[in-house]
Amino acid sequence: MELDQRLCKNFYHIDESEYENIIQILEDYLGGKENVFDLKNQNLEEKTGVLGVLCECMPLFYNQEIWFERVHQYMISIVRKMEQNEAASVSLHHGFANVGLWAECLRKQFGCYSSLTEKINMRICGAIAEFQAYYASNVRVMTQDFDVITGMSGVGNYLLAFSENPDVLPAIQTILEYLVALTEYKITDGIRLPGWHVSRENEPLYEFYREYGDGYINYSLAHGSAGILAFLTNAYRKGIVIEGQKDAVIRIVKEHFAWNERTGGKCWAGIVSRADYADNVHAYVVNRQSWCSGNLSVLFFLYQAAKEMGLDKEKNQAWMLLKKSARWEICQFHLKSPIICHGHAGLSALFRKLFEESGESCFLEMAVGLLKTVLQQYDAETPYGFRNETFPVNGITKFEDNNTFLDGAAGIMMELSAWIKEQNDFERLLLFP
Repeated sequence: MELDQRLCKNFYHIDESEYENIIQILEDYLGGKENVFDLKNQNLEEKTGVLGVLCECMPLFYNQEIWFERVHQYMISIVRKMEQNEAASVSLHHGFANVGLWAECLRKQFGCYSSLTEKINMRICGAIAEFQAYYASNVRVMTQDFDVITGMSGVGNYLLAFSENPDVLPAIQTILEYLVALTEYKITDGIRLPGWHVSRENEPLYEFYREYGDGYINYSLAHGSAGILAFLTNAYRKGIVIEGQKDAVIRIVKEHFAWNERTGGKCWAGIVSRADYADNVHAYVVNRQSWCSGNLSVLFFLYQAAKEMGLDKEKNQAWMLLKKSARWEICQFHLKSPIICHGHAGLSALFRKLFEESGESCFLEMAVGLLKTVLQQYDAETPYGFRNETFPVNGITKFEDNNTFLDGAAGIMMELSAWIKEQNDFERLLLFP
């Protein structure tokens, strides 16, 4: 046994069978699957995923010394690899901010890695200064520059934990200035568009977005305006406010409510082409209620923003819809995988968060239902325990079992661990306050 069950707690008072099932799945992952800790053959995304699981489980291990040694091996391997690459990302999900998050997690637990955290933060602050110069001379709007996964919304949210550091605060303010400006409406080819509109020529992955013609507006959390909103609101809540920030938050909230009205009340997230936006029409319906691109994660941050801004009408409507969703059947979420990004584990984390914030039992009941759905999908015969149904490519759907945070077992393990201990850090990757 790797976990000390005396340290595990059934904080949410779930059924004993489910509680024991969580522990058994974590035990299988940590001690029974030979490829989980194959450090030599793992890519960076897999390494950071495993590092996250180890950091989340550290308070529960029997022999913390042995496990800390493994954590240190992963930390050194990741940092060395990234330092060898001058072009290494500073992003929240694929770069230095991700490693910094876990280094800070360990610093809080054991008082270690303070110098590493400081070093990482200075690397990030330097990259932000370079980004500021780049953006000043290049006004192209690219998703990878502003989104949660690779861009400034995610990096900024990471830095909020260090906002009292006078060397870090200016970097946060730089990101705020960039994102506040991005919420301004602009005229493009005679069309008034939100500032986060991405033109065709500025989309490196345009083959994936080709159906949107000359450009698109993305309202999702992972890659769109809701991610910008989440960071601006989280910063505002911490008292980190620049000129125009409150107006920017209100602009995004109002834009989302207008988008919902244009879609006949069907969409809070989603993507619309430039042409359809100009014509005030839509051909998009959000069915899959995932963390990355579903209505519910967007409603959560619209609620948070409206509450901070004193927008009672919008706050109450968002809350009413979130409570209504807590009474749906699981199948109504249209999720096909157990993962964090676009699966049941991500939505489990969201409803858990809603319960923690409100204490309302309907949210916990839905979170437990989603948890059960995740547990039912566990397959001990697969390499890591869970299979993700991929997006169809040329009409072909594949099933993958990998060991990453967003799309694989590592993220699921972090969510499972959250049910048996008091605190977790991975929710910062989801931008939860």
